Amino acid sequence: MVLVMRMRHVVRRASLSKRVMARFSSTNVAAPSRVDDDLIANFQLLLEKRQATEAMQIFQSLKKPPATALSQRLAIMLAKRATLKDTKDAIDVLKSVYMNPTLKPDDFTMLAFIFVSDACYRNKMLKEALEVTEEAHNLGVRLDLPAYNNLINALVDADQTDEAILILQDIAGGDVISPDETTYAGLISAIISQREFSQAMETIDQARTSGVKFSGEVLGVSLR
Repeated sequence: MVLVMRMRHVVRRASLSKRVMARFSSTNVAAPSRVDDDLIANFQLLLEKRQATEAMQIFQSLKKPPATALSQRLAIMLAKRATLKDTKDAIDVLKSVYMNPTLKPDDFTMLAFIFVSDACYRNKMLKEALEVTEEAHNLGVRLDLPAYNNLINALVDADQTDEAILILQDIAGGDVISPDETTYAGLISAIISQREFSQAMETIDQARTSGVKFSGEVLGVSLR
């Protein structure tokens, strides 16, 4: 299953928009014109004024993406608004960030991924939320626990428990995120409802080994 996910990512990443890739091509690295300088200055001013719609219009007109810090800021602003259009725009802006071969992820990169993934959940864009999370992991970036809880619960609600288990195993196996009772509760309940009792007990044991303590209420609901 993990191999399938990785192969799917390789194929999808290879077929990503040529326009996005071309914006980082060496043929487009010519010295910026005065017009580009003016556009970037206006773009930055619009960000300062928190005018995300107008800033997005300039972003789309640029031959090359602006500085990573500016793009990340725009992605966060759009994602916070979380309309369907703003979310799609935020994904496009974030894509220009993580497709940049010179990117050095920082805390603002992590925040951009978190806010964009959250906007995806709000708009029931589970496929896009998975892709955003996968791209973050490819960069070595981890989201925060609420973001993973949202993703796992959304996968459970969509009857994709196998995917939810893979995500949980990924974050539980690291040393950055510490899953808690909330992370496991819905997933365990879903596994039990599928009558996969051995899988449920294995998941509970793994959680306890990682230091997760379950309340009697959660276990009672899960094992009912």
